[in-house]
Amino acid sequence: MFGWQPKSIDEGPVVTAECRACGGAAPWHLYSVTMWISLFFVKVLPTGVEHWLRCAGCGDGMPLSADRNELIRRGDPDDDPTIIGWIREHQRGDMDPGGPVLPPSQSDDQL
Repeated sequence: MFGWQPKSIDEGPVVTAECRACGGAAPWHLYSVTMWISLFFVKVLPTGVEHWLRCAGCGDGMPLSADRNELIRRGDPDDDPTIIGWIREHQRGDMDPGGPVLPPSQSDDQL
C-alpha cells in the first residue's frame, strides 16, 4: 500500500510581523516540508522539499522560493523589512500562494 506523507520541521522564528489573518503581531516561523513516499505508512523515499513561512498565531503560511529561503537562512537582521514586505504581499493576495497551506490545527507530530 503506497501513499504520500509530509514531514514538517519547524526551524524556528524568523521575524515578528503583523498578521492580517489573525489580527495581531506574531512570530513567523520557517518550516521545511519534505514529501515522502510511504509504504504501509512507513516513510521510505523523500520526493522533494518546500520551505514555508507560517504565522505562529493562526498558521497562515506562504511558500518560499529558493532565493528567499536562502536570504532568510543568512539570519541578517537588516533583511527583516524585506521579509515583512513579503508577508504583506502574501496577505494582500499579491503573490500566488502555491502549494497547500498547512492547516493551523495540524501539529508537526501528526505530519
